[in-house]
Amino acid sequence: MKVSLIVSDIDGTILPAGCGQDGKRSDGPGVSDGIERLGRLIREWGLPFTLASGRPLDMMDTLGDLLGVTLPMVACNGAAAGKRNRLLWNERLLTAQVRAAIEYADHLGMAVIATDGSDEIVYRQNEYTKSHSENGSWVKTWRPATEEDWGGWNIQKLLIIDPDSPGRVDEIIEKLERGQEYGAAMSILRYDDRGIEVMPGGCTKGMGVKRLADNLGIPMDEVMVLGDNKNDIDMFREAGLCAAVFNAVPVLKEEADYISCSQWVYGVIEALETLVIPQLYSEHPAQRQTNRKR
Repeated sequence: MKVSLIVSDIDGTILPAGCGQDGKRSDGPGVSDGIERLGRLIREWGLPFTLASGRPLDMMDTLGDLLGVTLPMVACNGAAAGKRNRLLWNERLLTAQVRAAIEYADHLGMAVIATDGSDEIVYRQNEYTKSHSENGSWVKTWRPATEEDWGGWNIQKLLIIDPDSPGRVDEIIEKLERGQEYGAAMSILRYDDRGIEVMPGGCTKGMGVKRLADNLGIPMDEVMVLGDNKNDIDMFREAGLCAAVFNAVPVLKEEADYISCSQWVYGVIEALETLVIPQLYSEHPAQRQTNRKR
């Protein structure tokens, strides 16, 4: 198939847990060499490559720059897209809808992380969030103190995790569903018995990628996507070609056209070299000769 757009997830697909955007870890080398190799592959072949993530855009820019990404990126699981300060869209949750769920989850001792346009904000630090802050994630803490604070809080994505009691997230989903009375739709993704993600209505990675492809004038059957987790499933179902890295969850592998033998960024490189580069070799013999000389 013709590949006119390549979209990759970040966390778990390009970066393993504990890595910064540059692929380095505080306790070891990480995958920085893989980031360098992927960036070189993208630049040498002029691959139409971009990123789709649950992260806000500001937390994607460094990796995007290292990889040489020039296309808009999809952020917050489809709630926003753009590059630097140039936004294609920027959807938000209605705070009144999610307030009861946030306060109840906090009351139960769950981890509540709200993603705005630039950062991931922890509602209240607990042992679970502190364990992640040691790796540089979930460092910023803030809670609305007034009604004005609540009304002005820009939330693009809400992550709620129960580290102690599997199954209680169903109670949080019930609170969220009651919030639908305010009229705005929500997208709720249940990972397992411990965690959920909440986005504005219609905002998923799959819809974000489709919206980006439409904006670029590219049909979805010419889009390749790469991922590792459950929130990539609808993205896989929307695209013409999908590849899962070796460390992907089984349910995503079932949706994949190709499963890499390597994990993380090395699996992404493998998929591109297997599925995309051979096509470019046959289409552009001059480029083939240029790359052979390198």
